[in-house]
Amino acid sequence: MRKKLAIIMVMLVLVTTLLVTTVSASSFTATITPNRTTVAESNEVVVTIRVSNLDVGTTGINTFEGVLSYSTQIFETINADSIEGNNGWQPTYNQDNGKIMLYKQGFLNEDADIVQITFKTKTNVTGKTGDIKLTDIKASNTGETIEASSISTRITVGTQNESGNMANSTANKTNTNATPSKINTTTNITRNVTNNTNTNNNAQSSYVNTNTSTQNSTQEEDIPYTGASDNIMRAIFVVLVIAGIFYFKYESIKEK
Repeated sequence: MRKKLAIIMVMLVLVTTLLVTTVSASSFTATITPNRTTVAESNEVVVTIRVSNLDVGTTGINTFEGVLSYSTQIFETINADSIEGNNGWQPTYNQDNGKIMLYKQGFLNEDADIVQITFKTKTNVTGKTGDIKLTDIKASNTGETIEASSISTRITVGTQNESGNMANSTANKTNTNATPSKINTTTNITRNVTNNTNTNNNAQSSYVNTNTSTQNSTQEEDIPYTGASDNIMRAIFVVLVIAGIFYFKYESIKEK
């Protein structure tokens, strides 16, 4: 009877240990957010990388890495000066393979922006779109390497609404001062206001659609890494089978 209880206790201890390991598997989420999704030619756009949902133990993480890729038809080539660490993170960038590595003195265990990257659009690319991606994302603490899903965002090259409105406003003032007829001045202002309204409505609609597409793409990819859980569940099954075989062999020998 004591041997039977001992076998059962060993099985319970093994299963409990494996379950605790599964539940406590470390994870975090990475996101990438641009300061705007539509940018004019030869203008800059800044993307910020943030880590959140840090389930990385009590210590936290102090290294982060990933492989950066972007549309070279849309954006000019970036270098180390294009990358700036946030909140105490120090970046290094390998331009040959696109690998970004970040190091922090001390540890991070709460949501924070860790790096921002500045891109500049090329000329003669209005109407085109370009993707910015970060893949093979990893972070580490004192005891393990933790993986996260790839992230990306999409930028559209187009005219900036603010500049267009300012130009139209200046033209309206010039026409008003130069035209002696009140009727013609009123007609010109009415037409300009109508054109500006239509332009703003179309631009706003395009922006909403583009931004929605970008957010959906990012949300779909922000899935915590779960590969370790599948392996652990297989291990639990194998341990249970082996324990069962030994138990039945023990009972068979006991009966003989």
